[in-house]
Amino acid sequence: MTLNPSAINNATSSKNPEANFTKKALQGAFLGFFKAVLITPLLYYKNMLQSGNPIVVKNCVNATFVIGLNIIPQFAGTLGFRELLTKKYYKKQSAEELTERQQLMTTGLAAAGAGFLTVPGEFIAQNRMNKWQSTTWKVIVEAHRIGGYRVFFRGAVTVPAREFIYMNGLFYLSKKLSIAIQPIVKNENYALVIGGAFAGAITGAITNPIDVLRANRQCMLKGWSYIQTMQKVGPTFMIKGIRYRSAAIAVAISFLSAGNKYFEKREAG
Repeated sequence: MTLNPSAINNATSSKNPEANFTKKALQGAFLGFFKAVLITPLLYYKNMLQSGNPIVVKNCVNATFVIGLNIIPQFAGTLGFRELLTKKYYKKQSAEELTERQQLMTTGLAAAGAGFLTVPGEFIAQNRMNKWQSTTWKVIVEAHRIGGYRVFFRGAVTVPAREFIYMNGLFYLSKKLSIAIQPIVKNENYALVIGGAFAGAITGAITNPIDVLRANRQCMLKGWSYIQTMQKVGPTFMIKGIRYRSAAIAVAISFLSAGNKYFEKREAG
């Protein structure tokens, strides 16, 4: 759900030899998994509010493992699609050679492609959180019994759309905000963390309506179409769970930024 643009940039940077690509990807996956563990309770509250299900505090960590595993297709997909677009479409060796507009486009399209790969994971996490079934395996088996393989791709429109808008907004705003904040905090690293957190919170709020549509489409207790969600929830659907989504993304971006800087310092000696 949440990636840090600087982590993607580092993994595809021309400063890193190809032999180092796997190492960067593994670092990103490692940070992503522990980020998922950190923010799962916030995602639980968000998803329950968005889908109108009762909040049970003891259930707030039910989908931690699924969300953690889902970072693998997300990170790998984002890296892979971005590399493909950079080298095959734009004919460049690295993202650093692209213009800002080209970087925005490749980042957004790569995030959308990766978002599609994470749809089954988000579907399973959504239904594990709302206790539709008592275990993750039962969610998978029962969902397949009811709707076949296609049911796992509910949200295949909203998730890529959400990720395209989110990553473009994050990529653009994090740069601008970090530059604006740096004279205040007097430290580039702190500026990157704070700027990224604010950018994440803003873009999380902007994309919240799309995420509400996703939550109600994937929830097996409802399975509403996008039109049904807008009709039944009304205008308030736009803000359901918005505080928790923004908070989760801000925490995640701060953690990923700090973690990425830690690995950079270690490599620099």
